Amino acid sequence: MNRKNAKILLIGGDLRQLTAADELKRLGYTVSVCGFGTYAGAEYKDGIHLPDGTDAVLLPVPVFRGEYMNLPFSEERVTPERLSGILRGHTRLVCGGMIPAELSGELEKSGAAVYDLCESDGFNIMNAVPTAEGAAAVAMDNMKITLAGCSAAVIGFGRVGKALCRLLSAMGAHVTAVSRSERDLAGSEACGYIPADHSALPGIAGEQDVIFNTVPHTVVTEEVLAAMKKDAPLIDLASRPGGVDTMVASRLGIRVISALSLPGKVAPVTAGKIIAKCLDKRLREAVL
Repeated sequence: MNRKNAKILLIGGDLRQLTAADELKRLGYTVSVCGFGTYAGAEYKDGIHLPDGTDAVLLPVPVFRGEYMNLPFSEERVTPERLSGILRGHTRLVCGGMIPAELSGELEKSGAAVYDLCESDGFNIMNAVPTAEGAAAVAMDNMKITLAGCSAAVIGFGRVGKALCRLLSAMGAHVTAVSRSERDLAGSEACGYIPADHSALPGIAGEQDVIFNTVPHTVVTEEVLAAMKKDAPLIDLASRPGGVDTMVASRLGIRVISALSLPGKVAPVTAGKIIAKCLDKRLREAVL
């Protein structure tokens, strides 16, 4: 697709979207923005509407927070049904994060291509670095000791887990990488981390000054929580419902910090440029 001929509409979201808008304009696209209410410095209209000839729509990451669309700067309450009605038949590509399956299906039936950023390897790999940096910042805000010299366990050795282990190790932490995968355990050991199988978690939890979880299902069970130090923060980076038994953690007095969407909170400019880069690549590959 020729950038000069493509019209993109960005609907709501956080500061990442505004950065993405600026970056897409810089690349040569015609960009409109709505859904930012009276946000200071934003000259954008608040009402959700599609200009004629819109080729692509960029939705927030994630698209929804609970029942309504993720519009933190707007007072509008947009349901999935309303958003579907606005988009169906009026654009050829819809991009966003964690697009509900029902909405995605309705849009595809209307002839639109759907590109979910959260299912893109490129997006997730690039976001791993700001996520890891944000996680380290959360830890430092909630610890009474430095990360340098501390014992830190990272549960899960995927994209975020690897980036976080690398960062923590560079900061001087003694890093234990926890995984069920024999390949990941071998890889973590080759990188200089302490490898530990999931089954060993209850035995090593009490040695950790901070624990990070990246696995999106319950892996931090009552047995693990009971073994933890009471003053060791437990930082859950996994998407909802997370990987921690929060009811048990509350009963045992363990601090669980749910740290979601960190790129948008700690590095919105970097995260916005990542969104723009991924959408630009998708548009250039598309024949719209």
